[in-house]
Amino acid sequence: MNDWKKSFWILLLPGFIGLLAHNNLGPEHEKHLHQTVKGEHNPHPGWMPRDLRHAGGPDSYGYVFIDSNEPNGPQFNYINFDGETITNMGDDDYRGPIELPFNFIFYGETYSQVFINSNGSVSFGTGNTEYNNSIIPDQGVPNNLIAFFWDDLNPAAGGTIKYGQVENSWVCSFMNVREYGGNGTLSAQVILTEDSEILFQYLDFSNGIDINGETIGIENSDGSTGLMVSLDYNPTSYPEEGLAIHFFQIDPDASVSGIIIDEDSEEPISGAEVNFGAVSTSTNGNGYYEISEIWTGVYDVTITKDGYLDYNLGGFEISEGDNVLNAELVYSGFPGGLVGYWSFDDPNDLVNASVGNDLVLVGSHTPTEGPGEGDGAVNIGLGSFYRCYHDIEANGYYSNPQWVNIFTIVMDVKIPQLSQWYTIYQTNWPNINDGDAFIDPQGNVGVGDTGYSMYSLVPGEWYRLAISVNLGVHYDYYLDGQLLHNGGAQGFEGRFSLYP
Repeated sequence: MNDWKKSFWILLLPGFIGLLAHNNLGPEHEKHLHQTVKGEHNPHPGWMPRDLRHAGGPDSYGYVFIDSNEPNGPQFNYINFDGETITNMGDDDYRGPIELPFNFIFYGETYSQVFINSNGSVSFGTGNTEYNNSIIPDQGVPNNLIAFFWDDLNPAAGGTIKYGQVENSWVCSFMNVREYGGNGTLSAQVILTEDSEILFQYLDFSNGIDINGETIGIENSDGSTGLMVSLDYNPTSYPEEGLAIHFFQIDPDASVSGIIIDEDSEEPISGAEVNFGAVSTSTNGNGYYEISEIWTGVYDVTITKDGYLDYNLGGFEISEGDNVLNAELVYSGFPGGLVGYWSFDDPNDLVNASVGNDLVLVGSHTPTEGPGEGDGAVNIGLGSFYRCYHDIEANGYYSNPQWVNIFTIVMDVKIPQLSQWYTIYQTNWPNINDGDAFIDPQGNVGVGDTGYSMYSLVPGEWYRLAISVNLGVHYDYYLDGQLLHNGGAQGFEGRFSLYP
């Protein structure tokens, strides 16, 4: 059966959460072009550049970094030493475990051994062969990582890797190590000190090596926290020759507490998750939270609780000593993480968003009555659709996602009649290929890849339809709160992924 849309006539009601496209990255069938293959630069289309400076942190363990371009930063002092040389290190390879001359504390765990990885990192617990650099932190493998220049390197094509003790430090140097598939070479080193501090030093970049395709940073054992200095081109042309980067922990010097209440009832909200950057806690039965140890600085604050709109506050300054932040949450009836809500209640502004970005109409639409008194709805004209800019970053159950693989769409829907097709949503930004969910001429919900529901929608009846997506794990349809159809796992980074 051909799933090509025969009609675009569909009614959408309060609770419709459309998660379609954000960036015009090309048609659906071109998604595979962004899947990095060996020797191809990873564009990380889902990562939005942050303000990555030459100093940063703290993360949730108090790690900070500062480089030699900053006042009070480390001095570049490249160490030449006679150490153990690793022979026959292959492409996407590692060596270890290698004994350290002292115990090294990293994210609260003590290690006496280290692994050296061919793609510009050292790690604890296990080696890794991942050549495709990614964002830090990332719960996908690899974890427990000290990445001084994580990129697709190939020591088998040239260069030397050696390691050893130098006074009260352990040093690992990559000397003239080749990048994969090119002539570029890297000379850099990572230094672990006896007092559990970390130093990166960059001596030489030669023969056109791409310095805008690497990750620099540190990450704990489960990928839940970390500190990233650089990703690809942000900052641009970073690192440079003669640069040193110093990582160390600082002691907390502040606390913050407050009470979270319902905006309407003014009753306390228990179980709300409160995040100051990477530092998190939750409220007790009285709506009270406290973080007794935090660091002075400026934080982005998020407070989430299922049934309430997310609370976001940027640029909250934590001063030394005690700090207070109280907040009121707005009840929504939806799970936390709501990024868009369109009710269509204002007939003069149907695209207006109660939460998130306004919809963008392509074509025509007209207001109509919804399922309840006072509810608005919209009749989308034939050949018309909305574009939805959702602002969700790349995510997914598996490591190194480039697309949005986890999302939920909820909409109230009514069809006027059977014997024709209705398109529910489409992941392709230009809308130039097939849709990704339909109501078929018999009233069944689905698409060819997921199959169609056994139950058929009745014309003239309102339904609340939800599509819950975790690609590689499940793709499920729900109708009025009941499982309508199990669509299987579906492909990670595949047809149903959204543009980030």
